[in-house]
Amino acid sequence: MRDSYRKSNLSKLLSRVVDTLDRAGKKYAILKFPASYRERSIDLIAIDRKGENVVLRIKSGSKITKEEAEDLTKASLALGSVPIAVSDDPSLYDNIIYEKEGVYLMNERTLENLYNKPNEIIALYKKGDLYLVVNKNFIREERLKHDLSLSEVSYLLKLSRKMIYQYEREGGMVTIETAEKLVDAFGAGAVSSLTHEAIKENFMLRAEKVLKGEELKLPKEISLEGKSFRLKKSAPDYIVKGTDVSTIIDATQKDYSLKKVVKKTAECVKLSELAWKDVHVVASPDRAEAIADELSTEVSLNRIRLHKIRKYLSGFSR
Repeated sequence: MRDSYRKSNLSKLLSRVVDTLDRAGKKYAILKFPASYRERSIDLIAIDRKGENVVLRIKSGSKITKEEAEDLTKASLALGSVPIAVSDDPSLYDNIIYEKEGVYLMNERTLENLYNKPNEIIALYKKGDLYLVVNKNFIREERLKHDLSLSEVSYLLKLSRKMIYQYEREGGMVTIETAEKLVDAFGAGAVSSLTHEAIKENFMLRAEKVLKGEELKLPKEISLEGKSFRLKKSAPDYIVKGTDVSTIIDATQKDYSLKKVVKKTAECVKLSELAWKDVHVVASPDRAEAIADELSTEVSLNRIRLHKIRKYLSGFSR
């Protein structure tokens, strides 16, 4: 009974999130692999013309598992996106984004405000502090307008000269305490609310240091170049980011049933129709024909590149 109630709530939350994305002018694909919600890491991927791409997980609580975080992070790096978890947990405050395991957790109202209400003030919460965004150009212009040196501003704000210089050069995020000092010195325009762009910058700076794509050794039959990102709990086995973004399904794996390969491929086709390039399916010759037959009844084969490989690929083994 409790599980049925949770599923109903998650379904309603997903519908409301989709409505938010519709009003924000985003295109999206809802992923339903694996079929079990508990085994899945990514529920939805959305893109728009401004490049404000999102990889989403719909949650019934505030805990982000390690495997969820890894898949959300890898998919976001491949797509130039932001990993977001939207939860119905009542303990989450409106207009506060919580950084957990490298994923940005928020309630649905905060998501709505982030994309559809630019006048709302949204802050990031991490390690016990709230953060806002520094407006680097505004600070520099105000300092020069009042003919203040970096040293003078440093003394006035009781912040190091190096910090002031960094704020002017790189921007970034500051605690509420520091934000108040900047506002007192330069005016309300010195700091601003979190935006998608600010979250993405924060994510990319951190994620690219700890998680880098791999050079996947592909056979000559597959002409793909770029960094590969392996997912564990989603439809693609690999996302390859080069000039374009492609997905790979490794059907040479012994534990992959024909039904599973077809389902994973059909879900990846949703992504290819969204914005990505072809779906590559790697299979042994004895399975390739059966896979093609099954796929022909489910999806358009124009989106799929089926590669026959005579032996298992060590690069694809798990």
